[in-house]
Amino acid sequence: MISVILLAAGSGKRMKLDKPKQFMMINNKPLISYALETFQKSKADEIVIVTNEDNVSLCKDIVNKYHFTKVKDVIVGGNERYDSVYNGLSAVNGRDDDIVLIHDSARANISLEVISSVIEEAGRSGAAIPAVPVKDTIKVVIDGVVCDTPLRSTLYQVQTPQGFRYNAIRSAYDKMHLSNDTSITDDSMVMEKYGKLKVKVVEGDYDNIKVTTPEDVSRITELLS
Repeated sequence: MISVILLAAGSGKRMKLDKPKQFMMINNKPLISYALETFQKSKADEIVIVTNEDNVSLCKDIVNKYHFTKVKDVIVGGNERYDSVYNGLSAVNGRDDDIVLIHDSARANISLEVISSVIEEAGRSGAAIPAVPVKDTIKVVIDGVVCDTPLRSTLYQVQTPQGFRYNAIRSAYDKMHLSNDTSITDDSMVMEKYGKLKVKVVEGDYDNIKVTTPEDVSRITELLS
């Protein structure tokens, strides 16, 4: 069983829109539909969409309109991203060594190749993320002062979907919730801090961008055209 948790509970405040960014229209289709379309074509067996309570009906309408037959359910997320993932882990059918993929719906230009690479590596090692090498020099800055310059060759920009054995990521999330840790920014970080598996990196895609600010709209429109 390969399950997908598609996160669509963001508010999109930085986009300055009157609705969450995952529902904005790009080339006459809602942004979320592009990721759904790709996962529909992938090796995934089921998809669970996690969204805000106010948008459950909207997500169901999109699923029905575009015939996304792999969508098992649309559920309500939590206050933070990691809460939404935790809800999603409870909703999927995956168990034991089944694979679960966790993806941000704002990454609409995800490719079948990246999805397949994550699935294959997660099947081998139990934990896999797509990433690309950073192109710029990165500085560690505290209070406006440069404190360190990490070696660029060791730095990667992490993307989604991130894939894991179900039992491993569920156990790690259970431990995280018991600790009341609020520092989590992605799912591999949960595995790094609370899991038992080493997270492997597969080749990502520089075009697998996350729509976050208004400046990203023209780029994603071009990529999806």
